[in-house]
Amino acid sequence: MLILDADFLTPPSEVNYDAIHSSDDDEVALPKKRGSKIGSKRGKYHKKASESAKRRVIEAANEQRDWRVLAEALGVKIPTARSWIKKGTPTMKPTGGMRNVKIMEYHLDSIREWIEENVSISLREITEKLNNRYNLTVCTSTIDNHFEGMLFTVKKVHRETETANNDINKQKR
Repeated sequence: MLILDADFLTPPSEVNYDAIHSSDDDEVALPKKRGSKIGSKRGKYHKKASESAKRRVIEAANEQRDWRVLAEALGVKIPTARSWIKKGTPTMKPTGGMRNVKIMEYHLDSIREWIEENVSISLREITEKLNNRYNLTVCTSTIDNHFEGMLFTVKKVHRETETANNDINKQKR
């Protein structure tokens, strides 16, 4: 069976199946199918389009030019370009980072002051102070997450009793 390399590299829609023949019998050898495997959930992911491509497609649509041709030339699928035009904004949303932040910088300043005043303050006490002073309700894990950004770590307090290392107990040992 003879398969030409050039035909193997071309997309299946452009392959000339008449040119690919077996030397022994007249069966057609089909090229390998590319893409996702049978039974897999998704196909291959594609790169995100750039902001300039979005801007160009939206401008073409606003100027009544053929935005479909431009989208295909930029390698953008038509439904994606259509959604860009409906939204009308070429800016991308920021990714990563904290969202819906309740604790502002002045809250963090107060927390720093409270820690400097009392090193053994607990997270629960900090939440109560935030609630009393600023009427801000947050959970202890939120404060702990902000401590990472402030380069603080929360440790368990181990208190020694007063009689642990007094002179009488040292002599008994």
